[in-house]
Amino acid sequence: MARGGEHHNGIDLDLETGDRVKSAFAGKVRIAQYSSSFGYVVVVRHFNGLETTYAHLSKIMVSPNQDVDAAP
Repeated sequence: MARGGEHHNGIDLDLETGDRVKSAFAGKVRIAQYSSSFGYVVVVRHFNGLETTYAHLSKIMVSPNQDVDAAP
């Protein structure tokens, strides 16, 4: 996927500002902070060994080390 001429391997979700974003799998929040390149970003480490990054968020509603459930 290209954004601003740069390739990235992520999936862009068609969401509106303020829409809730839920974790793909259950896991533990590893990072929840502001990034100069990603805006508000949350990284979740899942119990299956994967890690997902949720970026360009309008706000953060979780904290590092918080357990999160999977989206239904």
